[in-house]
Amino acid sequence: MKKRNYLLYGTLLLLASTAVGASERAMDELSRQLELRDQTIIELIERVQTLEQRVKAGKLKKNEQIRSQKQRADSSQPPGTIRVNEEVAERALERSLTLEGALLLPAGAIELEPGIRFSRRENSSPDFFSTGTQIYPSKTELRVNTLRSRLSFKLGLPFDSQFEMGLPYYATDIQRATKLNFTAVESNRTRQDRWGDLSLALAKTLSREGWWRPNLVGKIAWDSDTGHSNSFQEYSASITASKRQDPLTLIGSILYQTTIKKDDLKPGDVLSASFGNLIALSPETSMRFLFSGSYQDYTSENKRAHPASDRLSASFIVGGSLLLAPGRMLSIALGIGLTEESEKFSLDMSLPIRF
Repeated sequence: MKKRNYLLYGTLLLLASTAVGASERAMDELSRQLELRDQTIIELIERVQTLEQRVKAGKLKKNEQIRSQKQRADSSQPPGTIRVNEEVAERALERSLTLEGALLLPAGAIELEPGIRFSRRENSSPDFFSTGTQIYPSKTELRVNTLRSRLSFKLGLPFDSQFEMGLPYYATDIQRATKLNFTAVESNRTRQDRWGDLSLALAKTLSREGWWRPNLVGKIAWDSDTGHSNSFQEYSASITASKRQDPLTLIGSILYQTTIKKDDLKPGDVLSASFGNLIALSPETSMRFLFSGSYQDYTSENKRAHPASDRLSASFIVGGSLLLAPGRMLSIALGIGLTEESEKFSLDMSLPIRF
């Protein structure tokens, strides 16, 4: 009986030791597999980090190449100049330069410019008033209010050129009064509504802006006598120069105009000039400050000049432009007369629409 119990105990001990050994071997195998898994994960992480570093280095190298190319391109241009592309052309400053005739439309581009302008002209001159028996010194005052609406058309042509066409409509209110001791003794008021003269023009970029030279735009224009019987045919030639120092642009122009004689009457030729600057306040807004002056020679009839028929006028103009939407801009300008022959003031509003 004791031998049988010993045999049973021995068998149980053998089975227990065998189970313990198998369990230890399984634990060792599991530990080894976990170590292999951890090593594989570490290797994968190291590979991912290496790839990320390579991609980042490639991006930095590409960005450096782009920056170098841009610097080389910029170094080939004068300070303050920009490359004209579709995005740049939408800036308010560039649109304002096109409005002033210092920058032309790209080939194929179309711009319609509806606008309205109100001006006030005042003039007074000494006169004499007669009552039939006595003559008194008096003063004649003239007040002219003019409302002009217009539609201008511009078309960009190849070879840096541009075609322009315009047609205005005038509504004029004229008040004339003769005053004696500050009291009006005679007065009259008339109103004139009429179409203006159809005008055609061709502009061409003569030279692009360089390190020292400005951008030059030349233009020749013809103003017909289609508006009314008292109008004349006029031909003009002008040159507009502009030089950029972002955000400022200096601009100046000179114009010469001659009039074709009609019914033995020939208005004097006109020489005018303007200069000033435009400044970009933001990509969507800009302002301009300009001084404009002109001199008109004596009017002649039958080749005889009328005395005191020449005119000298000058005005100061301040304006602003605002981009409302792609292709649409609002422009407002206020003119203040500086001489007696000038308009006392004017207010000009336009809405250039580019296609």
